[in-house]
Amino acid sequence: MKAVERRLREEFAKLRVAINEDKSRMVDLRKEESFTLLGFQYRRILSLRRKWRPHYAPTLKKRIALFAKVREIFRQYVSWPVKIVIQKINPILRGCVS
Repeated sequence: MKAVERRLREEFAKLRVAINEDKSRMVDLRKEESFTLLGFQYRRILSLRRKWRPHYAPTLKKRIALFAKVREIFRQYVSWPVKIVIQKINPILRGCVS
């Protein structure tokens, strides 16, 4: 782990990226720890095939914001054809997933 951390710091230094030590921490997913990054919470779960795998899901705050956007589209286009409403919603949903 120390070698990985050292290598990351070297690469960040080349890119002139500073690590904020107050906000940064090492997380061990094997100890059921999790972390949040860019609106997603990352953790480790046991799959249906009984193998450990990484899992990420949008945070509650991001899900609420997404539902608010979709709800507003539905309100604005309530009497429009379904095809047009789907065209309006698809980019929003696609942006959330990717």
